[in-house]
Amino acid sequence: MSLGIAFNTGCNDNADELMKYADIAMYRAKKLGRNQACYFEQSMQLQFLRHFDVDSKLRKALKQNAFMLYYQPVFDPSNKQLLEFEALIRLVIDDEQLFPDEFIPIAEESLLIIDIGRWVIEQAIKQLSQWQSDSRYLTMGINLSVIQLADTELVSFIEHCLTKYQVPANKVEWELTETALLKDTKQNIMTINSIKSLGCRIALDDFGTGFSSIAHLQDYPIDTVKIDKSLIFDFKNEKTSALIRGLSQMLKSLGLGIVAEGVEYKKQLELCAELKIDRVQGYYFSKPLAVTQIKQQFLHVTKDKTAII
Repeated sequence: MSLGIAFNTGCNDNADELMKYADIAMYRAKKLGRNQACYFEQSMQLQFLRHFDVDSKLRKALKQNAFMLYYQPVFDPSNKQLLEFEALIRLVIDDEQLFPDEFIPIAEESLLIIDIGRWVIEQAIKQLSQWQSDSRYLTMGINLSVIQLADTELVSFIEHCLTKYQVPANKVEWELTETALLKDTKQNIMTINSIKSLGCRIALDDFGTGFSSIAHLQDYPIDTVKIDKSLIFDFKNEKTSALIRGLSQMLKSLGLGIVAEGVEYKKQLELCAELKIDRVQGYYFSKPLAVTQIKQQFLHVTKDKTAII
């Protein structure tokens, strides 16, 4: 049982307001793990109103097609060749920029992530098809939420988009966080395996922190592991450096591709090249960019259709 409690503070709170506050506190108790009591605090009201505001703006953005995709370039650390882009969603609505860290959890809770995710999938695959007309070697990384894995129509939608835009399945890599793998329901497992059966690649994101488990590398059809940026950022620490080296050797022995996230400095890049890490991304090369910026900075095309960076 989850219990929400609100007191009359003498500020002319009426019965309806007290019930509303207790209800807000009850939902906080649920989020904290259920089977406990939670007292209402004014900050909860502000968080509730913010949650409601963001949810309303997400619904408005879907109707107005207000979302945007930015793309972060991914490179080979040994020769600095452009290999891939990771699609990242952005939203500016009502003169306010909303960041994914805030609106994605709300979209997941309301299940709006299903429609938002489908928009991201189609736009990213469509964009890749346009870039591939000039640069056939490029690939695209697209993030999937655990909520999307429960969508029984997800695989058929992905297959439809690949066919519609004539993009080979092996040119798309679907990025999953380990929290998604923790919810190993039959539907989620079936969805991941079905995506892999299409010929797509599967990447495990943010590896090396939180719930990182070697078992996931055995139990799921993982092709690529993305080493979390917190490890790369702390590479000067002796223990962290040893951990990165050990992870790299282990992943290589398993035949898995490796991507280092958060590369910002030359020394980090040199370490990745030394360890023969396959791909790197981070501000050393570029922050996420709009399509027009990508074309200007990275996709200069010669007469023989060779992309040059």
